[in-house]
Amino acid sequence: MPTIELLTAAFEPDTNAWLQQTLSQFGLMNRIKTENIQYSWEQIWRELVNIGIYRRGPDLAEVGTSWMESLVEMNAIRPIAKKEIDAIGGTASFVPSAWKSTSIGDDHQVWGIPFRADVRVIFYWKDIVEKAGIIPESDFSSAEALHRTIKTLKSSIHYPWATSTDIGNHNPVYDVASWVWARGGDFTSIDGKSITFTCPEAIAGLTDFFSLRQFVPSGVTLTNAKLLEMFARQEIAAFIGGPWTLTHLQNHPTAHALMPLLGITLPPGPPFVGGSVLVVWDHSRMVKEALELVRFLCAPDFQTQLSSRTGLLPVRIESWAETMPQSQHYQVLNNALSLGRPMPMVRLWGMIEEKLTIAFNQVQTTLDENPGADVEKTIRLYLTPLADRLTNIMSG
Repeated sequence: MPTIELLTAAFEPDTNAWLQQTLSQFGLMNRIKTENIQYSWEQIWRELVNIGIYRRGPDLAEVGTSWMESLVEMNAIRPIAKKEIDAIGGTASFVPSAWKSTSIGDDHQVWGIPFRADVRVIFYWKDIVEKAGIIPESDFSSAEALHRTIKTLKSSIHYPWATSTDIGNHNPVYDVASWVWARGGDFTSIDGKSITFTCPEAIAGLTDFFSLRQFVPSGVTLTNAKLLEMFARQEIAAFIGGPWTLTHLQNHPTAHALMPLLGITLPPGPPFVGGSVLVVWDHSRMVKEALELVRFLCAPDFQTQLSSRTGLLPVRIESWAETMPQSQHYQVLNNALSLGRPMPMVRLWGMIEEKLTIAFNQVQTTLDENPGADVEKTIRLYLTPLADRLTNIMSG
């Protein structure tokens, strides 16, 4: 019996058991053995690069949307033809913002099929906010209004705002993007030929975001898990986070009872929209079978179940239509997907994102250790030399 190898990000034990059982059912129906290889999000990028370099390994893989360009640049993944897309459901069956990440720049060639959708929004507790006299519709509407709001909350709760302070966190670029875009800035030029994250507009947006560090809990390393737990206990009033927050709170032993008090609103600028796509490796000798597995994994029923288990959002419109309309929370997330934008799909973006993540973590660490430091100067301290290095690489 032939074997297909699928590489994905790691899942929680219960979800993993469900996935293995589901893949076994697929295998029985198609007389194909399916093996799932998993890596954490922190490890998977390096493994993807190794597969691309050595042209050996799985037949298909889950790839972060902002990483796909680098694999295309390596000639490591196989383009997907229109007839193959149609067999999976066609372009119109996918959430439009998720589909934007399947091509690069102005090139309409499709390189991956949307698998899971991610978006960044602001979560807050309505009772804490309303008690402070804050009106979310207006007081979260801009970077300036948000800063005033968090400052007001400081008088009524010890931790009015939070972001992860874990230097291993891979989310800073996604979290900060909305503030950069709100000011009219970006990370690269549209054509991907120049670095723009040190332009005045981008620096202004970054300063808006990192100025909120003064309100972040000090003296404790806030991993994503720790942040979610503190928010679930209502020790934090508001934070920028992903849709998995809903799943965490719904399954939390005490916070699930507080769900009517949970508010979700859009960040100051266009929300970051990301997630993952499924790609077929160019070295695969089982393309037909791999594409059949992609069709199975992107089917509406599978998408609905996967979303409920992982917290990331389904990419099929039918999944939203059947299960999400009853929830005000998911309606906000759906709106965020519609209004949001992905990271630039430009040459070398994977490397740029990786370097920016390191730089942003350095900025956060410096501001945590020196609360009185000038925010803009600290940002320029780390980003100016990085911009110079990346410019030399991109022009080389």
